[in-house]
Amino acid sequence: FFFVDDDVCKKPSFLLIETKMMQKILCLFLWVRSVNAAELCTDCNLVDMSEASYIVSPSSGDTSCLFSSTKIPNVDDEGAFMGFITPLPQGFTFQVFPGSNEKFVIVFRGGSPLTYTDSVLSTFVDALTTGGVGESVSVVPFPIADDAGGVYSRDGFEGNPYSDYTVVSISQCTGDLHLGDTEATFDTAGILGFPLSVSYKGKNNAHSAFDWIDRNKADGG
Repeated sequence: FFFVDDDVCKKPSFLLIETKMMQKILCLFLWVRSVNAAELCTDCNLVDMSEASYIVSPSSGDTSCLFSSTKIPNVDDEGAFMGFITPLPQGFTFQVFPGSNEKFVIVFRGGSPLTYTDSVLSTFVDALTTGGVGESVSVVPFPIADDAGGVYSRDGFEGNPYSDYTVVSISQCTGDLHLGDTEATFDTAGILGFPLSVSYKGKNNAHSAFDWIDRNKADGG
């Protein structure tokens, strides 16, 4: 368990290679989760969903966000090496706004592609100070608010022809436009002091959501 004090939450600093790094990342992760009251579940079934929306964590399928497995060296205040830590361990999830089990809308969330060393490096540094939530790209699954409107509007909202559909919103936390199924290592040793390994698993992530839809459709697949 980590104990997060108010100063950590109010004053996020540059988090790279700090002994208190995990404290601060936990604080930021809790903030991301707090913006939406969606229920969190693992491979839950549509027929059991009664809340406005659910954050579904797939139990299989080799899913990941860009930096979910990225390890960096951790040192103490005197520079002594203390092993490796995973600063952004948040895995892939998708969000479900439950409705009919016969009609589905799939939303592929947007975000900038991250395929060059400079873009991956700057995103990684930004992620450490924002918890992974950025203006143009998020490397953690950022939930949609239950009252977001548009295609997410429920309860027969007459401006939304899909208000009785089940909406499956697929996070794009990989920087690969939902297309990747590979690992990559970027040469950032000259800048960070270590190479940066990332996971491009957008294709696998999307297919885990497709598999969930297949299991929950009225005809069973």
